[in-house]
Amino acid sequence: PGRITQWYTSPSQHVKIGEPILELDNETLLQDVQNWKSYLQQGDHQDSSSNDNNFVNSYLELDDIFRLQHLLQAIREETGTMQTGNIVLSTCIQLYQRIVELQEFDPGAQSQTRTEWGVMLHQHQDLHGALQQFLLALQERQEAYPSHHPHIVASHFHVGAIYRQLGNLQQALEHIQTALTLQIQDLGHSHHPRIAAGYNTIGTIHLQMRNYHDAKTNYEMALNILKELQASSSNHKEFDDDDVAGTHHNLGVSFKYLQDFDSAKQHLQAALTIRKRLQQ
Repeated sequence: PGRITQWYTSPSQHVKIGEPILELDNETLLQDVQNWKSYLQQGDHQDSSSNDNNFVNSYLELDDIFRLQHLLQAIREETGTMQTGNIVLSTCIQLYQRIVELQEFDPGAQSQTRTEWGVMLHQHQDLHGALQQFLLALQERQEAYPSHHPHIVASHFHVGAIYRQLGNLQQALEHIQTALTLQIQDLGHSHHPRIAAGYNTIGTIHLQMRNYHDAKTNYEMALNILKELQASSSNHKEFDDDDVAGTHHNLGVSFKYLQDFDSAKQHLQAALTIRKRLQQ
């Protein structure tokens, strides 16, 4: 049916986790990174020696959250191109597990760590592992924050995105609908590009479920919000015209499946006109 405009198709939230609990000089942090890079460059550690185990455990026994977080971030950023198989992934998982243990009495901080952990697993195509971490993060955020807090909204979107990739569209729909409802409560209104994007996402899931009338309804709500924003915007760059074009396109696809071909043609033509103008 063509490109479907949507929001939060995959988890991508970048999370800055934690706060330093003591002063560390750069030399200590740099030495940590160098030690681990040397360890990872050795290759396959499946038949680990006692020295290897002692090295890993020496870090997993640390109780300095900031130092572990810095090391974890450095490993992910600086060893991403190393040919180390699953060693980097396994190492990061162990470090995430240790950090979560140390954050036992701070569910808000735990949820941020689990969110980053889930993003990493998603990047490695471990959808079930990512879902587990996102669900735990959602539970922890529900303990730590008010019901419509943006972190809870983000967690619902993450969980919904993973369920959708796993083909569980009903669960995906429930979480993304919940996220949108909470986001409207947090904003106090629906006059926002993210709300339009949320309706677009819900419409797309309905389209996948062959609920064409529901898809059309949600796309129409998205388009109405975008048109209101367009009409009231003093600065035309405050919203993305391509979102308007994409929503027209989505509506055209919905009307096509509903066999209302005149309406389908009208919206697809509107999308094409906007996109031609944007290319000029």
